Amino acid sequence: MPTKRMIIMGETHGFLEDKLNQARIIRRIKPGYVLMEQESSDSDPDETYDAQKRGNQELLLAIKETGTEIIRCDAQLNNAPENRLAAMLYVLFNNGTREKEMGYIAVSYYQKTDSSIVVIVGEGHARQKSKIYKVLRSEGVPYEVVRSIYKPQNGLEEILKGFIDSV
Repeated sequence: MPTKRMIIMGETHGFLEDKLNQARIIRRIKPGYVLMEQESSDSDPDETYDAQKRGNQELLLAIKETGTEIIRCDAQLNNAPENRLAAMLYVLFNNGTREKEMGYIAVSYYQKTDSSIVVIVGEGHARQKSKIYKVLRSEGVPYEVVRSIYKPQNGLEEILKGFIDSV
């Protein structure tokens, strides 16, 4: 049986290939939980976002097939102002606090299951100096990182090697 661990997936929000990779990993490892910074929705009325919509649908299907529960891990975003510019500034100036909270939320769900968990965050939160990792290290949680396919050092195949279940 594979070792229980936390898989942090940095994504470029809305990119089809990232969503397809997330679905692939979820199907392979059958995590206890999937924590997401942004909720995926398959009901986008704007036809220009067909690829994003398809990616979200595939991700949600993988989660449903594995019986995994989705948890929103960005509690700070709920406190952001409704005005888009104000919200962007809020997120920018509260990023370190947000990352620490995401880390503690991830740890709490990691401790609730005997399975690995997947945490999907924006690529910026998956960078080397993310405060998420500081929390995970201080709590003794083993983790691995899969960067967006648009960034070097992806790590997807290395992550999947440890899981022998076939898709």
